[in-house]
Amino acid sequence: MAEELKTSKTNDRGQMQLNLNTLSHIDGGRVQLVFDHSLRQMVTDVVERPGDKGRRTLTLKIEAAPVLDQNSAALDSIDLVFTVGCVTPKRRNPQAYRLLALADGTAMFQPGSPHDPRQLGLPFKAEEVEAVEDASEQEAAEVDDDEEVSPI
Repeated sequence: MAEELKTSKTNDRGQMQLNLNTLSHIDGGRVQLVFDHSLRQMVTDVVERPGDKGRRTLTLKIEAAPVLDQNSAALDSIDLVFTVGCVTPKRRNPQAYRLLALADGTAMFQPGSPHDPRQLGLPFKAEEVEAVEDASEQEAAEVDDDEEVSPI
């Protein structure tokens, strides 16, 4: 902080000169908090997707607009707007999913076969599968121990 004050002008009213070092003092540090959050977002994206060679971009945009004195139309002050943006490569699934387009404007897909919408699903409901499994177990128990069963 001492070095920061050496490179920045501070007057006796507590006003500070705006520069890169003093941005952290604006609005209780909110500009710096947003910048730090966006920086973490950018680095996290690189860590989570190291195979994506696309560049990540962090920008701090400062827009200035004059504020005129209402009586004299002379410059009174400057309004600054800070915009922080983080751009990461788009997340894209490289596979295309095939859907059936219907005349009424809807699209249908097969949840069990996302690449073939015409694939028929199994006609069994969970209760029917359990009933078949129970019957198979019962039949297996009824096989006589004396009978010779050959493996298939």
